[in-house]
Amino acid sequence: VYGEGEAGAHVAVVRSGLVKLIRYSSAGDERIVRLAMPGDTIGLELMLGRRYHHTAVAISRVEVCLMPLHFVEERAAHAPGFSNKLIAEWHASVDDAERFLTELSTGSAQQRVARLLLYLHERVPGGECPNITREDMSALLGITPETTSRVVAAFKREGHLGEDAQGHCRCAPSPLQP
Repeated sequence: VYGEGEAGAHVAVVRSGLVKLIRYSSAGDERIVRLAMPGDTIGLELMLGRRYHHTAVAISRVEVCLMPLHFVEERAAHAPGFSNKLIAEWHASVDDAERFLTELSTGSAQQRVARLLLYLHERVPGGECPNITREDMSALLGITPETTSRVVAAFKREGHLGEDAQGHCRCAPSPLQP
């Protein structure tokens, strides 16, 4: 969708699909800092500077609505309701980032995977989780892909998680609750 450090001219609203927002360490390691789902706005940092702070990559087939930055700034300056909506979107992204920091990067691997599945379950209607690879899960949770695969396999064996042929997961939230 866009790259970290790139000059930007559009804020995007995710209409469908899933977008991962990535930061890279000085060693080049990928860390997913947030997931954007339908209804989420990405690229709001352009209002403070003209460069994106993350790399945004579609995890699945994605549809986004691009809003030119000049339009967003003009609307924000003249429509208090629109400004409040932008602030609410920004606050929601900060809340998500804090949740990822506190809930998804602490505890055992089983706890982290369970929390991620519960997060996806509550954000996606119908209890179906988006198709997210073990590599993306591990980059989000700060654990290895092998550990992620072992935990997911254990959850499947225990009947807490099901997966269809397309890789979409259905989880039973009750057994995954802390």
